Amino acid sequence: MPRYRVVGVVRARVVGVEVAAGGFEELVWQEVKRSRNIMRSELAAASCVKAWLAQNGYAVREDYASVGRPFDMVVAKGGQIYVVEVKGKWVGRRDDPISFTANEIDFASRFPDRYIVCIAYSDGDRCVELTCQHFAQFQKEWVLETVRGIEYKYNARKRQGS
Repeated sequence: MPRYRVVGVVRARVVGVEVAAGGFEELVWQEVKRSRNIMRSELAAASCVKAWLAQNGYAVREDYASVGRPFDMVVAKGGQIYVVEVKGKWVGRRDDPISFTANEIDFASRFPDRYIVCIAYSDGDRCVELTCQHFAQFQKEWVLETVRGIEYKYNARKRQGS
């Protein structure tokens, strides 16, 4: 387990930022619409994944929750516990990378055979394609790219030929 020590905290102040055309209210409603679409995609993906899990002999022990933990669900099969990370994407955005938090990648890397990544492509509320695989296999088919921002994130892109 890595251990961390806080050395110092510095606050940044942004000065001179211009608001995009249309102003504050337009920007707020754009973000509301975007977040609703993301939630709709995630819920469609979770529904699709739960159906796949049931068909493949997994029992849900902790239902889908998009909260601050390194996985979305806990399932069991054959006396073993697994965790599932659900990634929902609009089918029209298939070529966009799949985003992971550093916490998700860290947990998956420690338990690659017990961490299942499910990517569900949806069209509206309908799941049109689903791939579920253990993180050990996922790493063979996807390339992880480090993304820096306020916090570390990772983008996964499908490997050429996979």
